[in-house]
Amino acid sequence: MAILVPCERFDVFLSFRGKDVRESINNLNKDLDKEGINTFMDSENLMMGQDFPPALKDAIKQSCMYVIVFSKKYAESSWCLKELVQILERSRGKQLILPVFFHVPPGEEWSQKRTYEKELAEHEIEFGKRKVKKWREALTQVANMPGRHLQDGIDGDWSPGIVEHVKEMLAKIKPK
Repeated sequence: MAILVPCERFDVFLSFRGKDVRESINNLNKDLDKEGINTFMDSENLMMGQDFPPALKDAIKQSCMYVIVFSKKYAESSWCLKELVQILERSRGKQLILPVFFHVPPGEEWSQKRTYEKELAEHEIEFGKRKVKKWREALTQVANMPGRHLQDGIDGDWSPGIVEHVKEMLAKIKPK
């Protein structure tokens, strides 16, 4: 039985660190659009001059599912980590999350101990242990969700596989 989730505005919210995956995300966004899947993808000028703009919070609230692309530089961005917490607070088990591990190993260990430990330690200095603890918990929670693992040199154009996965997930939750 399908769980119907109302999508106020967007079918999919794309969460990613722009520095290292923007071109691939642009391709994914275009491919999702070709399939009639309405996506939200932040633009670089959206974040200029604001800590966490209301437009981004609204897009998270108005999305049916989330594709979170974890890359090597993901945790450098406090913005991405704030976004991740917002997504988890919004989803509360009702919306779907598809983690994509882009050239990082999947699972709990990558989220803190190896891949992101340096960045999280630096964030503790700037934002404090309490906030970073929340970010660590969010990373761990999403790291333990089923997702897609894309490896160096193996996956090439990975967008079609993600699009199919998204279509399958949306078919389970969206009213026709």
